Amino acid sequence: MSNRWFAGILAAGLLAVGAVAVAEPASASPRDTPVAFEKDDVHGEPRNLADLRGDIVFINVWASWCPSCVKELPELQAFHEAHRDEGVHVWGLSMDMFRDAERLPEFIGKHGVTYPVINVTPEEASRFGYIEGVPVTFIIGPDGTVDGEYLGPVSREILENMLKSRRVD
Repeated sequence: MSNRWFAGILAAGLLAVGAVAVAEPASASPRDTPVAFEKDDVHGEPRNLADLRGDIVFINVWASWCPSCVKELPELQAFHEAHRDEGVHVWGLSMDMFRDAERLPEFIGKHGVTYPVINVTPEEASRFGYIEGVPVTFIIGPDGTVDGEYLGPVSREILENMLKSRRVD
């Protein structure tokens, strides 16, 4: 199976569920301006990224049907527990909007996830940058802009290194 074939199938699938990429002018890049994101999490709690200005936020885009995504959940949870009182946050953006959305609260509970998880559409996830695949983790700096990204499953060590590279002690 070639990568082009897979990319074509993925694009066709996203279009089939209503995902349409909209090009924005270069001056409106998520890396240049604070990302505006406000939505309730899977438990009905309102979440607004602007409320975390001044802190560092790790945004992990994932899906319950993705084995690599599920494998990284304990790593993200351990990182969240280690840093939640230090102005470092983890949010999960689940791409389960069209599949198993109603079972997501039970799924994350079963996996011990206590950081906020928000069900999103592909358009909502793309506010942080190009979603080439899942999992992908974006780092939001204290100014609210995208400060970096990591495509693929993360480990606690990768998350710690990402954090260390953004902190000025």
